[in-house]
Amino acid sequence: MRRSTLTRAQPARLGGEEGLPPAKQEGLKVARGALALLSTQPITWTASLASAVLVPRFLGDEGLGRYAIAWTVGSFIGVIASLGLPGLLVRRVATDPPRAATYAWASMMIVAACWFAIAAATMSIIALLGPTAIDLGLVAIAVIAALGFAALSVLTSVLNGLGRHARYAWSLAGSSVLGTAAGLGALALGAGAPGYAMGLLVASIVSAALLWSTSGFAFTPLALSRRVMGELVYGGLPFLGWNVAIRVRAQIDVVLTGILLEPSVAGWLAAAYWIINVAVFVPTVITVPLLPALSRSKQQPEVFRSVLAESLSTVLLLTMPISVGLFALAPSIPGMLGWPASLHPAVPLIMLLAFQETLVGVDMVLGTALIALGFERRWLGVAVVGAIFNPVLNVVAIPASASVFGNGGIGAAVVELATEGLFLAGAVILLPRTLLSRTAAVDALRVAVAASVMLVVTTLLRPYSPFIALACGGLAYLAAAFAFGALRYRHVRAVKLALRIA
Repeated sequence: MRRSTLTRAQPARLGGEEGLPPAKQEGLKVARGALALLSTQPITWTASLASAVLVPRFLGDEGLGRYAIAWTVGSFIGVIASLGLPGLLVRRVATDPPRAATYAWASMMIVAACWFAIAAATMSIIALLGPTAIDLGLVAIAVIAALGFAALSVLTSVLNGLGRHARYAWSLAGSSVLGTAAGLGALALGAGAPGYAMGLLVASIVSAALLWSTSGFAFTPLALSRRVMGELVYGGLPFLGWNVAIRVRAQIDVVLTGILLEPSVAGWLAAAYWIINVAVFVPTVITVPLLPALSRSKQQPEVFRSVLAESLSTVLLLTMPISVGLFALAPSIPGMLGWPASLHPAVPLIMLLAFQETLVGVDMVLGTALIALGFERRWLGVAVVGAIFNPVLNVVAIPASASVFGNGGIGAAVVELATEGLFLAGAVILLPRTLLSRTAAVDALRVAVAASVMLVVTTLLRPYSPFIALACGGLAYLAAAFAFGALRYRHVRAVKLALRIA
């Protein structure tokens, strides 16, 4: 069977993919999109590494905590103002490309109007009732930046729906580099957390303006149509509910630790997330091109199942070694990055949250499949349960872990793992059984065995050198993955073919 697949792939090697079966064609589109996004990752990694090393040094635990709390409040406002339109736009534009400009302009006008109303109301409430852990000046900067990031999200979603993944990737990478440079420059000048936040604010506005001016989306009078705007608002509501619920369950713990305990504890948790979130790029680069691919394939169950299974296997294959590496090297991370001693309590939080990223990757792929099928309202139900489950448990777990362990972040990290497990169970229940392949479960077991080999090697070598431990652990993982069948030559062939067609 493999031989026939290779034979049919020959025309694609000559310049097209028409000779491939539908499942392979969609799989290659996902692969090409992922490779386009990966092409900018060295730039994004450099910016993220610079921030992870330098920002905690400049701000310390309390400053980092106050910044994280303010930025979380701003991100909530940005998500609400977006009305779920970025998620809807990918699917709409993928199935109706000629109306991309109309959708882009209409969405931007909706987002701007919503942001103004929500920002004014939120700032008034915080000014009257806000606790001491919330810095009003920082929140004001974060709220304004939220408008720029919301606009950028709308535009990049349209580009993603059109399959312009390289443009999408470079837009986000450029915004990341600009924000990092401006923020760190402000810190170097002694501007503190407000200066760093202001740097990100400038980056968000400039990035959105540049992308808009170069996007080529000419204004169309149809964008002013009440029907078009109504369709977008109504269609985006499930995505809005989902996004708000996800933000509540993913970021409320930082705010709660600051309010229930003190900003320094929020700083420990924020520092841990800063490290853990390095792995988020893996499911992101896969799910961004995956949504339009699955949206086109929902009437072809065999194609859908094949692309979904391959995406799940790939996410597991790539995220598991990152999780293992973070877990094993966590005790050495603060020293490697030169963090102040006040941030060393982040170590157990990094260890606890390390494997959350693998769960997040799987949940992102399964959630993308549900959205492609039009099941976003059902998926929203799971998100709402998680949004209730997470803060309720955190209110109990954060003070309890502070009392028992002297670190309230431990309770928040445990609740975060439990919440991600809840999402995984919900996604598996919602997806039709005919679309779930046993191959993904077998591949997951093989990856877990290979990762356990990496964990042993990395842990044993860490006392001698974290860098040598990571290198040897990575090689051990590759060898074990090949030996146990988690990594196969078909993965290498798929990447070569995607590069050749791209």
